[in-house]
Amino acid sequence: MKAIIIEDEARAADRLQKLVLELNPNLAFYQTLATVEDSVLFFRSKSQPDVVFMDVELADGRSFEIFRQVEVNAPVIFTTAYDQFALDAFKHNGVDYLLKPIRREELQKALEKVTHSKTKEIDYDKLAEAVERRSKKYIQRFLVRFADQLINLDVDDVLFFQIRDGAVYAQTASGGAFPVDFSLEQLEKKLDPEQFYRINRKAIVAMKGIHKMYAYSRSRVKIEVIKGELLEPVVSTDRSGAFKKWLEDDLSID
Repeated sequence: MKAIIIEDEARAADRLQKLVLELNPNLAFYQTLATVEDSVLFFRSKSQPDVVFMDVELADGRSFEIFRQVEVNAPVIFTTAYDQFALDAFKHNGVDYLLKPIRREELQKALEKVTHSKTKEIDYDKLAEAVERRSKKYIQRFLVRFADQLINLDVDDVLFFQIRDGAVYAQTASGGAFPVDFSLEQLEKKLDPEQFYRINRKAIVAMKGIHKMYAYSRSRVKIEVIKGELLEPVVSTDRSGAFKKWLEDDLSID
């Protein structure tokens, strides 16, 4: 089987290709394309691949424009950070619509659909509902107290959570640290595990919050965060192996 990735972010394309090859080592890739224009030229000059991995937002417009200019017969797995394009995607050869960050098990199911499903059998409404549920699976924001105010805190702004003085605080990229009304155990269930990792009994760290890492005793890792102070910055012994795997995979595709 041959595949092509249409994605304007090189890092995201590289990570997607690596994940796909881990799931299907026999898949061969054409070059990665980053624009609508280059994609149109590809489909006009090359034979159709067996599957297309396509972001919705490209460098020069939305990928749906490709279908208006050239015939694409291959099944398409759409990859995007936005859920509002689901129905359009399914109407353009879409066999699945994966929301970023892409999860390994969902990618596996999408690849199975390419092999076993026919596009015309897709129930658009049912799949759109599934996309909506998936996009709301993890907490996106929550209220925090600041003096006598209540602030709506966006999870994307959080670098890490930690226990301090008996309470859980969220350190933000904008500089503030705010108490939250959740325990770390509750946060573990509410946060996207591909973006956040509990490094020890006192802290949960966001992937984007890590600035540097250092080798520590007994094969552990010491973390330096980009802002704020992590009071217990060492990954516990029992979590070190899984933490390194989490870092290696970097399962989020931006």
